[in-house]
Parts: sequence; C-alpha cells; structure tokens
Amino acid sequence: MPPTSPSRCRSDGVHLVLPIVERSSKEPSAHEPWYCIIFSHRLTSSPVESIQSTFSPLSGLINGIFFTVIQINTDVRSAAALLDQFYEKRRILIVSTPDISNQYYKLQNIMVQRAGCGLDLRQVTVIELLGLPPREVGRIKENRLSSEVIEELRQAMRISQAYFTMVLVDKQGMDRERYIDPVTSDELFSYIDTYMLSTEERERMENNRDHCD
Repeated sequence: MPPTSPSRCRSDGVHLVLPIVERSSKEPSAHEPWYCIIFSHRLTSSPVESIQSTFSPLSGLINGIFFTVIQINTDVRSAAALLDQFYEKRRILIVSTPDISNQYYKLQNIMVQRAGCGLDLRQVTVIELLGLPPREVGRIKENRLSSEVIEELRQAMRISQAYFTMVLVDKQGMDRERYIDPVTSDELFSYIDTYMLSTEERERMENNRDHCD
C-alpha cells in the first residue's frame, strides 16, 4: 500500500522511512508501522519523486536502484517481538544512559547524530534507553517503546541502568561489542566494517564510500 503522502518521506539520500497507514486522512501515530527502504546504490534523483513514480511494499527497483523493505513496529509487548523484526535485516546500536544530562551521553549523542548517514549505509538502527524508572524513555527516533519492552531489552542485553552504556548488536541478535565510554564514528565504523559486514555489504560500502563525505 503506498504512503498517504510522499511529503512524509524523510531521506538522507540513502535511507527513507515512510509511514504506512490505512486509506484515511488521519496522521500516522507513533505506534503505526514504518517501512524502511534501504538503497544499495547512491540515489541519482529526488527520493520523493522516485517514490511518487514507483512504490512496492516489499522490494523492487527505483530508477534502477534495488531496495528492500522491512517493517518496524514499536507497538509490541516484548523485547523479543521487537528484536525479531531486525533479525537478519538490520543491526542495532543500543545507547543507554541514566540521565540525558550525562556528559558521556551528550558527547555520544552528538557523534551519533553526525554519523546518521554512515549508520544507514551499514544498516544500523539506533535504540535509545534514556533515564530511570518511572520516567525512563525508550525510543527509535521519535517512536516510543513500552516500559515492559525497555526492561526486557535491558535484561536480554545485560544493560545496567546505573551508567552510560552502548551495545552493538549484529543481524543475528548477538551483542558484538560494548562501550562504557563514548566512541567516535570512525572507531564504530571501523569495527563494523572489519567484523560485521558480509561480502556483498563490503562491495556496496566500496561503491558508496564517498556518499557521506
């Protein structure tokens, strides 16, 4: 089903997120499904114009660029249900802090924001766990997670509430690296590129290496 309006597309030139809603005029809520379109090559025309002309709810070609579509639904009742949506499709970077005023978190957040294009090229989704109960917030971008999912994520990934932590999770749901200090995007990307990419992904990275410059 096509999105209700191409103007809702958000793009950095590689990664588009489109809210998919039923045929109605209502705005999508934070808990409605989102389709993530991952492009294999650099876009040569406007992503919004491409979506207007061609859209598939599964996979296909846009102006000769192959893409696949996955559905991320944050309105789930368990961490397992959330993580299952990423299995063999996306990597996850979980960023946890007891307080958003934490200096480590503030520094890391700046680096994550600047690294958005590189994270998308490497198919990494950022999940944030911010604060302490009962005011703890879990989110993927602006989409909130329930308190039950937050607690289960912490237990499954062994993430403490007491201090700043980042956990890098691979496409099989295994935690591959942990950080208790901020890391630069170069350090993070170097680890992913060296230990976590398939041969096909390495080739795509080489073809698009200058895209985020």
